[in-house]
Amino acid sequence: MGGMWTADCLAAFRQARAEEFRGPTRICFFGMAVDAHGRLIVQGAHDPKPGFFVSTTSFKNPGVASTSPAAQLDAKQVS
Repeated sequence: MGGMWTADCLAAFRQARAEEFRGPTRICFFGMAVDAHGRLIVQGAHDPKPGFFVSTTSFKNPGVASTSPAAQLDAKQVS
């Protein structure tokens, strides 16, 4: 899966925005990390989920780049 649908997702978002989010175009929102050029970041071979996007959270691990999966709070580890 991973980044294969990025272009389709972005196109659907732009269409929905043009419809002022009131038209027929349906989209899902996800918080995902982007690089300095606004491109979605795909996890690498040594990350927890290679090929998938880096999902973001409100809580960050201090001292870790926000573009890294390690910077994001892992809800399965918090009780």
